[in-house]
Amino acid sequence: MLLIKSFLVRLKPKSALYFAIPFSIALAWIDRSPWTFLQSISIFSIALYLASALALLWERRKKTGIQCRICGYGDCTLLYKARRRNSKQIGSFACSSFDHAQYPDIYFCPECKNGFLSSLAHSLSTSGVAEEAKTAYEEVVDHTYIENLPYRYDTYRRFTERYHDILEGKSVLEIGSYYGAFAESARKIAGSYTGVELSRHACAFLKARHPDLNIIQGSVESLEGNPELDKKFDVIAMFDVIEHVADPIKTLSSLRGFLKPGGKILFSTINIESSFSMLLGPWWPWFMDMHLYYFSDRGYHTMLHRSGYFMKNHHHFPYRVSLEYFLTKVGSMIGIKNLSRIFPQTDMTMPIKLGDTVLIIGENASH
Repeated sequence: MLLIKSFLVRLKPKSALYFAIPFSIALAWIDRSPWTFLQSISIFSIALYLASALALLWERRKKTGIQCRICGYGDCTLLYKARRRNSKQIGSFACSSFDHAQYPDIYFCPECKNGFLSSLAHSLSTSGVAEEAKTAYEEVVDHTYIENLPYRYDTYRRFTERYHDILEGKSVLEIGSYYGAFAESARKIAGSYTGVELSRHACAFLKARHPDLNIIQGSVESLEGNPELDKKFDVIAMFDVIEHVADPIKTLSSLRGFLKPGGKILFSTINIESSFSMLLGPWWPWFMDMHLYYFSDRGYHTMLHRSGYFMKNHHHFPYRVSLEYFLTKVGSMIGIKNLSRIFPQTDMTMPIKLGDTVLIIGENASH
């Protein structure tokens, strides 16, 4: 029952239509009638959406006392119970971690449609969670990510080409520069680039590769009063970062102090409302210890507006990865080690665009 409820509370009209399609095709094939397809897809999609509305209404009636860290709603509900292969195992904090679908209880807010880990739900303050995560990220050494940097470079080369007008000649601050996948392309078209990264190893790697770049080792909280950041920026970028911070509203709000009036903030994150996420349920690979929050299409607006930004755009964010890396990821999800070794070694790359990663573009509301 929990799996059915967890599916329904996140269902949007578009997703209801997607999930109705295979049932409708099956019925149309049995009846050999296109009219059957049209009738059944209408009935199934409407029925699914009505069931979703009823599930949300039922969840709103529950008095759990679990407060949402995004919108403040006071009665969030359990989305999925904790999953562990080993009860003592704690997920890695490396970006290329293969500790998929291992996490504590995950809660869901029926109001803003965002999810979050129980470590936040049962914490009176996020400071303890933030400090624990900060220590872990500082010690990260991610050799797998380094091995796959050529494919990461390709991802962000395409990104900078698409958003050339936003980045060209502008002063750019990247939060979570990691091993420089975005910096590699951004530095070629931006007027200036500054990177901030917690991992000491990643900072040393990036500084060695590009000694001309201004790379600061530290957290967002450590930026206040930093003499190296004595100016405001045209663009702030964060890729796969916001889901890791203990207080997204506070983080985004504080970054406005480094952004010019009308400046842009670009960040990518995971989408808990995606059809792919709902299809995989508790086995969605991005449910992990290190992801504290799971945002929704509807939740981005709430988060941005509460932080002092206007929503300008949001769309799916594709990644390019090697075939070997993709197969290793899949193998870690289904419990088959060394799945990539079954196939011949190749330099083949592939785009990953499953609708569960999204890019959000906001604009500083200050003028």
